[in-house]
Amino acid sequence: MKQFLKSVLASFLAGLLIFLLLLMLLPAAFRRLSRSLAKNEPVKKHTILKLSLQSALPDHSTLEPLFPFSKAGWHRNIGLYEMINAIKNAANDQQVDGMMIEMGMGAPGLATIEELREAFKAFQQSGKFIVASGQWVSQKSYYLASLADSIFIEPSGILMLKGFAARSLFFKRGLEKAGISFKIWYHGKYKSATEPLRNTQMSVANKEQLRSFLRSVYDQMLSNIAADRNWQPEALNGVINRFEARNPPAAKQLHLIDNVLFGDQVRQRIRAMDSLSGNDKLHFMSIADYADAIENTPEQKSDNKIALVFMEGDVTNTKAAPGKIGAITFARIFRDIRRDTMVKAVLVRINSPGGDAAASDRMWREIKLTAAQKPLVVSMGNLAASAGYQMAAPAHTIFVQPNTLTGSIGIFAIWPNLQGITRDKLGIDLDTVKIGTYSDILDPYRPLEKGEEAFFKEGIDLGYQDFLQKVAEGRNMDSSRVRKLAEGRIWSGNQAINNGLADRMGGIDEALAEAKSLANIESYRICVYPEKENPLEIFSDFLGDESLSTNAANMLTLWHNWQTLNELIHFKGFQKRLPFDIHIE
Repeated sequence: MKQFLKSVLASFLAGLLIFLLLLMLLPAAFRRLSRSLAKNEPVKKHTILKLSLQSALPDHSTLEPLFPFSKAGWHRNIGLYEMINAIKNAANDQQVDGMMIEMGMGAPGLATIEELREAFKAFQQSGKFIVASGQWVSQKSYYLASLADSIFIEPSGILMLKGFAARSLFFKRGLEKAGISFKIWYHGKYKSATEPLRNTQMSVANKEQLRSFLRSVYDQMLSNIAADRNWQPEALNGVINRFEARNPPAAKQLHLIDNVLFGDQVRQRIRAMDSLSGNDKLHFMSIADYADAIENTPEQKSDNKIALVFMEGDVTNTKAAPGKIGAITFARIFRDIRRDTMVKAVLVRINSPGGDAAASDRMWREIKLTAAQKPLVVSMGNLAASAGYQMAAPAHTIFVQPNTLTGSIGIFAIWPNLQGITRDKLGIDLDTVKIGTYSDILDPYRPLEKGEEAFFKEGIDLGYQDFLQKVAEGRNMDSSRVRKLAEGRIWSGNQAINNGLADRMGGIDEALAEAKSLANIESYRICVYPEKENPLEIFSDFLGDESLSTNAANMLTLWHNWQTLNELIHFKGFQKRLPFDIHIE
């Protein structure tokens, strides 16, 4: 009877598992089938492209879950690269008359904004108009839209043109109350990633580097908005410092917007700008849908290829996934690129705060080997810091935006001591039988012994020296010069060019032109890596992933703060990583 019950239970559990898997797979399968049967929306006459600003805009299109806690059902999240290509195409598309930017409280990173602004300028130069409208408008959203021909805000709206600030949460006192302590090792007085665990406020050095970085990117924004809206930067700075443009009437009076209008009134203005008669119809189309509509446009025929590799997210020793530069996947990609004789040059787009030191060393090695065989150019996005910068170091040329966050050449490691919570708070005692002095090395339920601490310090010292050497070699710099630029300090793109950590200003287009020039080719076609995946492949990878983590961090600020603390506590091994939880507003 017992064996029979076990068999029944096993069968029941197997059936339940299959049922659940089908529930998760079916939505994706039906969506994929519907997409294959449905034709892309056609581009009609008098089309107005619509851009709704969101905080998340990846460099390259991704498939992402429809719901934060579910891996079932996926949607395509358009990337910066595809969006800019769509805007370029629209500039010469007779069906497209103009563009409307829907400003909001969300906006992508500052370097992403710079690339979009350049694309918008080219769109305007083709003779087409850009209109921006919104209700609650963030500072970055306004910055992106400030070059529009007309800017409108609704009467009940607000304009958050207020300057930049950076903040960070500190967990030290709370963790001490819980009985949790940490042993922390780091190299670089500016390497502030561990400050939330060891301080109750920002260090003097951290405030210094943040103030310098914020001043650099603020001056960039101030200069561009002033040029867009016919202001002197000094006068506009006074308006921002006094927060004078906060309400729509005041913003209009200051000529920072053109009028205070509701949405229907904005649409009437667009009709007038487009010189439409009463019978003509406006057709609004999202840039994402427009990108889909032109996706099958034949590409240039050429035997020469330029490999465009998108590396975005945390550097990990795993397979690649949205938000993860998985060393396993990308090592294979670079090996394939080196073997492909048709690839004449490589452009690597890096948008990463860094991550696992061992994984980043592995990626550095693959990029260095590739750069030894083919011209290799790096384009940095919003950030390419710490391990993100290390991966870029072997490139022949490094491109940045003025407000790219880069540098942070440093390393750290964290090890927890949970004895305070297990023994002192919960009354849980630990006893160990050992064969070998260090057989229980790195036991988190007791303080580290001096010998163990020495091992960590030795690893940190060696790792930091290795990092400095990699940068010195890649940038053809004297090691003493690199040491002065290191110490974990972050730099803006403008500052990085001035101090030699980067070469030139520009985005993906400028980096592609450089790759073409270095390869000495006239024509080429672009091959994008990683290649597109379908939802079933992603789901299969998800099932094989050891860390079935959720994406709930994007749901609530509270959850995001908890996730930051959790990541700090569970770091394994040495880390080359950007400071955590720094929010710039």
